[in-house]
Amino acid sequence: MGKQVQLNFIVELEIAKYFSIIVDSTPDISHIDQLTLIIRYVLPDGVPVERFITFIANTGHNALDINIMDCRGQSYDNATNMSGQYSGLQARIKSINPLAYYIPCAAHSLNLVGTSAAGFCMESVTFGVVQELYNFFSISTHQWKILKCNLESKLSIKSLSVTRWSARADASKTLYSCYTEIVEVFQTILDDITEKLNTRLEAKGLIDNLTSLETSIMTCFWNRILQRFNKINKKLQAVNIDLETVILLFDSLYNFLNTLRDDFDTFEAEANKRC
Repeated sequence: MGKQVQLNFIVELEIAKYFSIIVDSTPDISHIDQLTLIIRYVLPDGVPVERFITFIANTGHNALDINIMDCRGQSYDNATNMSGQYSGLQARIKSINPLAYYIPCAAHSLNLVGTSAAGFCMESVTFGVVQELYNFFSISTHQWKILKCNLESKLSIKSLSVTRWSARADASKTLYSCYTEIVEVFQTILDDITEKLNTRLEAKGLIDNLTSLETSIMTCFWNRILQRFNKINKKLQAVNIDLETVILLFDSLYNFLNTLRDDFDTFEAEANKRC
């Protein structure tokens, strides 16, 4: 059945003639890098579609009889082996077909911009606090159970990701939404004399950190930024996205970030309620 569906896509592609390719990769459970091949083309009724063609193990590929000379666009992430100007995949394809213009993945580019910008910002140490919270609770099933009981049906604490800012958005949202409850959990652990001394001391250190005005302000600040980043990121991955919309989304994000420069009093007032 899967082969027949793939053949139907190829027939559609032959009718459409011109197409763009989107390639991404991810390791599977056996740690083999799998390439995801997606073809984008326009149906006879003028509707653009994206078709998932196949997963391909990154160890040798079979041809699908698609004429690369009909390719008019290619999009990958910013990894050097894909986007490299001289030896990347996009350069190799363009050497065969100069009309196959390369457009870097907008969502991946946004993630890299966010990561690089935060890397030059001393206040991004707040992310270290978020990771410490996750490490503290995830290292022990007992501590994780205490956390879940106090958060009830609310969000769960999550680990950070180096480049995927959607993961950072989820992690910061949990801390922002459950700030008081998380502090109370640490206080419960600190007051429990049956807990190990090292655990109680670590809980006290995290309480001191979370109840500081600076941490509270930066939690509010980064949550506001990351939620907007995440919203823009998801819109960039929409099937019907176009370059004009991408530019508008980036402009709106830029303008939004500029407005935050004048919102310190708002963040301070909100943070004071949490300390």
